Amino acid sequence: MQAYERTLGRLQCVVLDTVPDGQPVELAVVLCHGFGASGTDLVGLGPELCQRAPELTGRTRFIFPAAPLSLDDVGMPGSRAWWHLDLEA
Repeated sequence: MQAYERTLGRLQCVVLDTVPDGQPVELAVVLCHGFGASGTDLVGLGPELCQRAPELTGRTRFIFPAAPLSLDDVGMPGSRAWWHLDLEA
């Protein structure tokens, strides 16, 4: 399984590729982290899913985008969000 970073649109992503070079990607799995997590929070699920469902290996590309909003300014350094939440509501 090959891991690399790539910018897709405006999102920094970690990509885990199970597809051999030169072969077409049959499946793309995009997993988005939750509020306050880092963009790498779910990366460990790629190998776990392949272990539990071996038919994914060799045909699947896993994409783990980091949300565009930094939460550094609200006291959560290294944390990301897809949209702002009113934590006092």
